[in-house]
Amino acid sequence: MNLFRTPGLDVDILVHVITSYDPSVNIPQMNRYVSADPNVISAQLDVMQYIGVAGAVVLTKGSGFSWEATKKLAYTLNARRMPFAIMLDKWVAKISSSVSPNDNVINFVNSKEFQELVSLESYLHDETQTPVPVVYEFDLGPVGGADISVVNSKIYNCQLGSKHTAFGWLENTAETTLSTLKNDYAKNPTILPCAAVEFNDCDTWPNATAAAMKAVGPEFAGSVWDHTKVHREIRSQAGNFYFDMLALVPKTAKRLQIVTWNDYRERTNIEQVAAVLAGIRIGK
Repeated sequence: MNLFRTPGLDVDILVHVITSYDPSVNIPQMNRYVSADPNVISAQLDVMQYIGVAGAVVLTKGSGFSWEATKKLAYTLNARRMPFAIMLDKWVAKISSSVSPNDNVINFVNSKEFQELVSLESYLHDETQTPVPVVYEFDLGPVGGADISVVNSKIYNCQLGSKHTAFGWLENTAETTLSTLKNDYAKNPTILPCAAVEFNDCDTWPNATAAAMKAVGPEFAGSVWDHTKVHREIRSQAGNFYFDMLALVPKTAKRLQIVTWNDYRERTNIEQVAAVLAGIRIGK
């Protein structure tokens, strides 16, 4: 069944998947499933396929349970012939404190386990005359401290693609997002475009106290990453921001990344609605 519609576009839907949920970490927004549980992964993919999702972009921290979940999810996606790519989170550059950020990333990408994943049949490739597996990276440079050009010169069988050049992403406000995406697509029509069903503004409200937040109502929320500040305003506007972003996607695009499938901390997740529509429980 194809419940996920993209009017005016003929694209495969890829959902951005978080692999960080585990009982050992206190994430109150999601404590009903474990990302590495094969039954959870199977249920997630059942739901995705029910609503018409083709595949996934899998975010990994590169170590611990996130990496274990990434591997299990990747092999299951491949077994179902669902296209997928891996996105390296900034933490990959910090896997070991005794190794430089560049070497952390290089060692990880060149590892046997990682190379096996990008060699799988369903792994996504770029669209050049000599296609190579596409590995996306999220803030490995500005936050992780890695030099992407150096890393790309020393990794095997793939190339790292960054925000605004290889894939579109949300910015600090809806208006800035639309402007940035328009510019990014104009510069590179082959970029992986994105859209979000629920949009989280990340404006900082420096004068907002807990009392002020309570007074103005639920549209303000405490920052996920800094509990002393108020950062986010949830703005879905009856789905209109999704359609605004969709309208910017180049007509030649073949894929669209939905941000996100299950980022419950930043609240861009659509997984819970999809599970309800499909009638499939994920977790317990």
